[in-house]
Amino acid sequence: MFQFLRDLFSEKGSNVSSIRVAMMMCVCAAIAIAIIGINKPIPDYSGISLLCTGFLSVGMGTKLLQKRTEVNGSQSETVVDSKQEK
Repeated sequence: MFQFLRDLFSEKGSNVSSIRVAMMMCVCAAIAIAIIGINKPIPDYSGISLLCTGFLSVGMGTKLLQKRTEVNGSQSETVVDSKQEK
């Protein structure tokens, strides 16, 4: 477990993706909210669905943005001043 956390916060390239971990945390939170909400005496299905949708959309949306950035690459421009002083 300690090695996993070390790899997660490492600056060097590793196989552990923090976006993937955050996405799994959002999915687990949505599942827990759904289970807890359904087991209440009077479940509020609209509130449960809204909370679960919020967690799932944040998790999946972040992963989609990361994937789009990886595929497109960095879109930044570098301007080089080509004037030389004489």
